Amino acid sequence: MTVTHRRGGLSRRTFLHGSAIATAATSLIEATSALVRQEADSTLPIAGPGATSITLDINGIARTLLASPNMPLADVLREPLGLTGTKIDCDRGSCSA
Repeated sequence: MTVTHRRGGLSRRTFLHGSAIATAATSLIEATSALVRQEADSTLPIAGPGATSITLDINGIARTLLASPNMPLADVLREPLGLTGTKIDCDRGSCSA
């Protein structure tokens, strides 16, 4: 059996690769559009830029406190609530710790 290769033609691998990228891009665009529509329809109040009153249910106990909207949850648990069991690793959130 002789295998011949065509030059300049579209290979099966290239076609499948391109199809996968197009499918992923379409899914991403549809998901982003749905998220934008959902945010536009949302009636939730916008918090900030200053401290905002929030209520957290922690181990079945409702705790209300003031927190800045840009404050990480780990900092909220450790500082105002004194729950130091939560550890902070890189202080940026980029390490996923």
